[in-house]
Amino acid sequence: MKVDVKPGARGQFDVLVDGVLVASKHGTGALARLIGQGGFPDEQLTVEAVDRQLGEAD
Repeated sequence: MKVDVKPGARGQFDVLVDGVLVASKHGTGALARLIGQGGFPDEQLTVEAVDRQLGEAD
């Protein structure tokens, strides 16, 4: 599987499979993190989304 890493905004990452966004995290302020908003996407949900997208690519 080919993996590309491209720079983005500070605190941001996107997971794309064949150009389709399947998970994302964007930088958040300290207040949002304190109240539980903004963190990383759930790992299991991200893996499932990647698996689904790879299955659709077959």
